[in-house]
This record gives sequence, structure tokens and C-alpha cells, in this order.
Amino acid sequence: MRRRYVSLFARATSSSGTATTTAKTAACNGLATVNQALASLSSITVDTTVGDVHTAQQKVTNALSAIQSRIPSDSGTTLSQIKEANDQLAAKIQGYPDETPIGQTSAKIQDLKATVASAHSKTTRLASALKCTP
Repeated sequence: MRRRYVSLFARATSSSGTATTTAKTAACNGLATVNQALASLSSITVDTTVGDVHTAQQKVTNALSAIQSRIPSDSGTTLSQIKEANDQLAAKIQGYPDETPIGQTSAKIQDLKATVASAHSKTTRLASALKCTP
């Protein structure tokens, strides 16, 4: 599967070295932004506010939108899975005011962290397949 990501990425951008570099850089930067937001989400505690979580989620959403057209089409499934995990997190805290601590919502911290860890794993695999440098 990894080889297919790289192969499709190479074919999609092989017409121009600059296009390849630009597309890869944009995709890798977007994945780095997603991973930074996920790292922030992975460190939530019962005192983290719903607003803090919403801010990190918005970063994930914006980065996914920005890179969607810059990665191989078969990676769309991975992006959809990351988006779905982000949407599930949003649903768990929906309706709570931004200043509400997560500990006062119906969402369980361990469930949230498991969802974030799963999304982080997917972005890390995709970054590896695209040969992004850390």
C-alpha cells in the first residue's frame, strides 16, 4: 500500500520537478499541521476547555482541506478516516459552551485520546508514504 501511495504521487506530479516539490511540500506541511493539532488534542485533560478542543479541531479541518488536492487520490480514504475521527470528537462535545471543561462533558478523556491516537497514526503513515521529512 505504501509503495502505491508513493508511485501514484510520483506519477501525478512527474511532469514537472517544481510541481512535484511544491505539491509534496504542501502535502507534508499540511500533514505536519494536522499532527501538531493532534498532538495538542492528545494532551487534553479534564480541565481542557471545549473551546481549546474546537480550536485544535479547526486546525485539523483546515489542514485537511488544504492538502486534499495535493496527495494521491487513493489517500483520500485515509483523509476521510481522519476527518471522520475529527467529526466524532466534535459530536461528543457538541452543545457545550467553549468555556466548559472537558471533564464536565459526556465525553470520556480516554475515548477522546484513543480517537486522536488513531488519527495521528494514520497521518504518520501517510507522511511516511509520501516520504515527508520530520
